[in-house]
Amino acid sequence: MSGQSADINYQLGGKFVWLVPEYTTDLNAAATSFQISIQSIADLAFDDLAKGAGGDYRYLEPTYDPKVRSKVTEVQLLRSDAPVKTAPSGWQGITKDINAGRQRSYLYVVWKSS
Repeated sequence: MSGQSADINYQLGGKFVWLVPEYTTDLNAAATSFQISIQSIADLAFDDLAKGAGGDYRYLEPTYDPKVRSKVTEVQLLRSDAPVKTAPSGWQGITKDINAGRQRSYLYVVWKSS
């Protein structure tokens, strides 16, 4: 989105990690938002976004709420040199900083819904 690397581990070593979209026509299986979980213990239910870079495990967790009519239709990474508190204009959601505590650029997942 910002014209910078889509590699989540950019400048941090480790494996090349990027987002791969999954599509569905089932409204009950469509994501309604996302959250980032950063923890010291591995969670085998998710893929580690910081794979091979050392430090905490970082996970992108989709939320599926059948009561929410708006479903995620587009997802992008937003990399910034400064913290971002709200989703950019035209985007409905933003996660917390994926790179929190990593001493590099700020990195967020942003999404559009309809």
